[in-house]
Amino acid sequence: MGEMPAVPQEVTDNIAAADYDFSSINQYSDLDYTQFTVSAGAEYVLSPRVSLTADATYSDLTDDKGYVYGVETGSLYVVRTGVKIGF
Repeated sequence: MGEMPAVPQEVTDNIAAADYDFSSINQYSDLDYTQFTVSAGAEYVLSPRVSLTADATYSDLTDDKGYVYGVETGSLYVVRTGVKIGF
């Protein structure tokens, strides 16, 4: 797990002296991330009204600058199956 980057003193000084002027707040939380998502699915027809379904999704998030909560990098796999019935 990476370390949180140091916040420049100028930024913290501006935040402390903001006095409800939020013009400097956006410099503190400079969010930068890369996201990749891929998914695939299939359907097998048993009859004109009934079919089996399956799909999978993979998502990967790379947090390039962990400010507020630290580095939030991670991956997620989702696999779903089902029965589809038409009326």
